[in-house]
Amino acid sequence: MIDSMWISTVLSFALSACSFPFIIALCKRYRLYDPVSARKIHSGNIPRLGGIGIVGAYYVSLCVYSLILKRLSLLILLPIFISGLIIFAFGVLDDLRAMPAVYKLIAQIIAACIVIYGGFEYRQIFGIILPRWISIPLTILWIISIINAYNLIDGLDGLCGGLVLLTALTLFILFHTIANPIAQAFLLIAASVFGFLLFNEPPAKIFMGDGGSQFLGFIIATAPLCLASQSFEFNKLLMMCVLISIPMLDTLYKQGCKQKKTERFLIVLIKRYIKNIIHIWFRSFLPLLFIRSYRS
Repeated sequence: MIDSMWISTVLSFALSACSFPFIIALCKRYRLYDPVSARKIHSGNIPRLGGIGIVGAYYVSLCVYSLILKRLSLLILLPIFISGLIIFAFGVLDDLRAMPAVYKLIAQIIAACIVIYGGFEYRQIFGIILPRWISIPLTILWIISIINAYNLIDGLDGLCGGLVLLTALTLFILFHTIANPIAQAFLLIAASVFGFLLFNEPPAKIFMGDGGSQFLGFIIATAPLCLASQSFEFNKLLMMCVLISIPMLDTLYKQGCKQKKTERFLIVLIKRYIKNIIHIWFRSFLPLLFIRSYRS
């Protein structure tokens, strides 16, 4: 199992990292650049379709892990698989040509409904069983909120990707500890994002665009909707609030703060914080992860 796990992980990273030179060349040829806006600090022409490499590598490696290596039933993740494609497609369309926000909202609601129909929803919070008339709207609101939180925070080189990388690795450890096979899905998305970050570190050569950031937000949003052990079910909302605290607080701050200089200062502080956390991860926790995987 360990061999197949790392084979698919390396495949996800390799496909992601190798795809970006071609995507960058394609964007430059057709002038598909990210426009400068108030919430972004870059200047010049930067390609914006990095989400294609992230999502493509993730889906290919997930199919290999599921269909060829036979380690995870793709039918289990089919609702998330389809919904993710919907979110990604509308995000890429918005990257190519700006569309009204209501269209993207409708797509997000449809994707959330597909996820719920597939059996992924909030069933309990802190041990309290939720009735359907509460769990369904709560799940829809949760998915839409996380998607847009990660989309809004994608305004600085390496910020959104770094947050997703750390969150996905943490989710992998949580699910791997309780022997939940869905853990591999989060390791694959982490590997794919890591390949993207090689080209997104300052000065960025490519951005993930709305297609990439919304898709990654969607994947993170589905984590607490998956069934897990009783202890994890009891605390999963609290755990997720901690993991997504930076995107959510940043979103709330941007809605209430109108002073651009103060906002820019906060973004710089968040960037330094994320870099410190990444250094701690790779120096301390990542070696322990490899040791734990090898022993199991």
